[in-house]
Amino acid sequence: MGAEEAVDQYLNDPEKVKALVLVSATPKFLGPPVGISSALLRNLEKKIEANFERGLRFFYSLMFLGGRIHPLIKKMALPDKEKVFADLEHLKVSDWRNILPEIKVPVLLIHGESDKICLPAAAAYLHDGIAGAEIKIFERSGHAPFLDWPDKFNRVLKEFILTL
Repeated sequence: MGAEEAVDQYLNDPEKVKALVLVSATPKFLGPPVGISSALLRNLEKKIEANFERGLRFFYSLMFLGGRIHPLIKKMALPDKEKVFADLEHLKVSDWRNILPEIKVPVLLIHGESDKICLPAAAAYLHDGIAGAEIKIFERSGHAPFLDWPDKFNRVLKEFILTL
C-alpha cells in the first residue's frame, strides 16, 4: 500500500517528488503475472474473518522467512479491522502497471527474494517498466527487508539518496 501511495503522490504532484523508493512493491497485487494467487488471498480473508488476531498473525507470518514474526511486529497495536478489509478490497482491483512509463524520476526498488506477499516477479516487472529504475534484491529476506537487514537497507538507501 505504501508504494502505491508514493506513486500516487508523484503522479498527483510530480514537481514535489525528486525520487521514489519502492519497498516490497507490486503494481498489481492479485493475479498473474506479478500478483499473489486468488487462493492465497481467499485463505487470508477467511482467516481474518474467522479470528481477526489469528488471521493477522497468519498475514504477518507470510512477511518473514520461516513464518517467524519479527518482534517489532508483535509489539504493534492491532490495526483497525474495517481498514484491513477495505485495504484488501482495494488491493483486489488495484493495478498501476499502465502508468509505469509515466514515472520520470529516479526510482530505487528494494525487494526481498523470498517475499510471499509482493512476489519478486513484481520487482522485476517494475524494474522493466520504469525507465532507469535501480533494483536491489535482498537475499534471505521476505516482505520487510528493512526489518530483516536494517543495516544493509539503510546503507542501500543512503547510497541511493547520495546519488540524487
